[in-house]
Amino acid sequence: MLHIVLICLAYIVGIIWGLYLSLNLGIVFFCLNLCIYFIFKKNLFKKAVIITILIVFLFGMFYSYYRFENYQNKYSVEEISTTIKVLSHDKTTEYYSTYICTNENTDKFLVYFPKEIEVEIGQLFYAKTIFEKPSGMRNRGGFDYAKYLYSQDIYGILKVESDKDIFLKELPKFNIANEIRGSIINFFKKVLPKNEVGIMLGMIIGNTSYINENIKNDFKISGITHLLAVSGSNITYIILFTKFLFNKLVGKKVSNYIVIIFLIIFMLVVGCSPSVVRATIMGVIIIIAEILSKKSNVYASLSITALIMLLYNPLTIYDIGFVLSFGGTLGIVLFYERIKNAIINRYSIENRFVIPVIETFAVTISAQIVLTPIMCYTFNTFSLFLIIVNILIVPISGVLTIMGFVTYLIGIIYFPIGKLVSYSIFIIIRAIIIIAHLFSKIPFSSLIVITPKIYWVILYYLIIYMIVFKNDNKIFRCILCVIIALCIIIEQFPNKCLEINFIDVGQGDCTYIETRNKKVILIDGGGSESSDYDVGENILLPYILDRQKMKIDLIIVSHMHEDHLEGLLTIIEKIDVGKIIIGQSNNTELYKKLINISANKGIKIETVYTGETICIDDVKIEVIYPQKNHQIDKNENNNSLILKLMYENVSVLFTGDIEKEGEEKINGNINADILKVAHHGSKTSSTEKFINGVKPQISVIGVGEGNKFNHPSFEVIERLKKNNSIIYRTDENGEITIKIKNEKIYINNLIK
Repeated sequence: MLHIVLICLAYIVGIIWGLYLSLNLGIVFFCLNLCIYFIFKKNLFKKAVIITILIVFLFGMFYSYYRFENYQNKYSVEEISTTIKVLSHDKTTEYYSTYICTNENTDKFLVYFPKEIEVEIGQLFYAKTIFEKPSGMRNRGGFDYAKYLYSQDIYGILKVESDKDIFLKELPKFNIANEIRGSIINFFKKVLPKNEVGIMLGMIIGNTSYINENIKNDFKISGITHLLAVSGSNITYIILFTKFLFNKLVGKKVSNYIVIIFLIIFMLVVGCSPSVVRATIMGVIIIIAEILSKKSNVYASLSITALIMLLYNPLTIYDIGFVLSFGGTLGIVLFYERIKNAIINRYSIENRFVIPVIETFAVTISAQIVLTPIMCYTFNTFSLFLIIVNILIVPISGVLTIMGFVTYLIGIIYFPIGKLVSYSIFIIIRAIIIIAHLFSKIPFSSLIVITPKIYWVILYYLIIYMIVFKNDNKIFRCILCVIIALCIIIEQFPNKCLEINFIDVGQGDCTYIETRNKKVILIDGGGSESSDYDVGENILLPYILDRQKMKIDLIIVSHMHEDHLEGLLTIIEKIDVGKIIIGQSNNTELYKKLINISANKGIKIETVYTGETICIDDVKIEVIYPQKNHQIDKNENNNSLILKLMYENVSVLFTGDIEKEGEEKINGNINADILKVAHHGSKTSSTEKFINGVKPQISVIGVGEGNKFNHPSFEVIERLKKNNSIIYRTDENGEITIKIKNEKIYINNLIK
């Protein structure tokens, strides 16, 4: 058992090394030399194990690197004409329906179909498509869409432009998994209201596309989102139900083989998510052990399952579902019996109604001991009522899952009885929705937390290891205490420079500035034209939390347009803000929201004008425009604040969205080393006179990738080049970081 676990760990370390540290010939040479050294050792078994572990490590390193490069480079042409087979539905947006499909090489793609095209699972098309490489990480610590798709074994995105570019080759053939999935969806759509349908389908087949966003949010805040993802509990119910059904009909031995078939069909029906695959493989291993009259070992089962999944696709390690599934299972294995027995023995509990509550409590706590750092690191949230809500809902959800399968089976035999039974399902789901909603509305039910640094996470697990395995080694404890003390001391050190980060928020502007004494200034916050995407929630808030900040000392709003202010509203609402500075503004709806949220939080808003100076630490910000007697322009862009930041004889000019008419009214000294180019590089701004006045060494343009405005304009780029300015753009370079130290400027961009 131990050797299987070690081999699995060696493979995982090799994968992580290959993906994050790339190939290293020095490591390869070192491992090969170790292999040669152990070949001449006398203990045959021991040296065989060590050599196997080293070889598995090297294999993991090379294999993961090769697979990643293959995903990135196999497809590069923009137009692809190919045969595509529809595997499953992904989601539907305002203009497109997206499906996971395979091409003639059986490589997977995410395919965008215009909504007017009717698509069925299993259909075969010949299509002319536009290929898009998925976007990687655009801000440090941000979401990496490419890695997410690669973890799902998807090579990229194919877009079908119109119905003229697609030709039906073949209607869907009979597929038992697709037929069962479709049958389950259709049955519950007939017998339950929309919200209840979504919850039921989420719990039994992992389909959450029918769930209202408000309900999803209630589940998230309450800490029970896991109920909407098919996992190990569902597999347990499948095993128990099929064993109960077939043990007496065909005998225990034959029923085990039937259970394996049912598990594989169920896995295919629900879509092979990492948690389901993990639970299915482990279930099959346990049943095979039972068939062979062997005792299964949970650590060996977990290791074999991880090896199988990561051999199929080593990039599955990027999938948070994979990590949470294995982490939660490991937590239950390590702590469940200890916690349950400790409570029962401590209070001498024998009541058969109380014991299930204790068991649910123990399961929840056990999983959370392992998962809490991962959840904080990934999602920056912690539910205070997670344990209480799980005690209330998890036992109900278990009954509900079994009832869902039974009701469906009854319904396909005789629909009227199935519909009658579904009323009890409706009542239970409605109760779950109400409980989740009530707990989500309790103040501070869900805490926003900073992203823990990776060494804090490692220290946490080292302490857990010390507690669980009762490591009383004094040297180990001393080393641990010294490391913790050093980490705390390091956190107190001031920064060595001023850091200015131009964040990629798509078609918008956002600048995050951190001073030497770790004070934070935020200039603008981006926004989105799409009502269903919150830039503040999805990009800006995680960005700030990733930098271990729970407070913004100063927010400056250049003007009141969505692509500058909207993202800030989420920040002002969710974390502490010291002060907000604005220029003159029209009485827009966004401005009213800013006033209301700030008033509710007790945040002071100041209006500034030409000649005023804002000082924070050793950073000075001079207001260049507008003047106090400035008449508010109907064009909101020309009300933009023009600010000049000065630090160690280096100056940065922030221009908002000022246009030609506004530029002509500026009287102050606009000469600067670094220019934040106005209005995303629009040709209505950055006139030749203005650029000649600034004379920037470096120009930064905040602009969205593939934006519909064709920003930045060719004319503006040419004017900047004419002034020998080095140009950086968030659409091409992602986040752009400028550090100023000892009067020198250091630049780094995320996308090279």
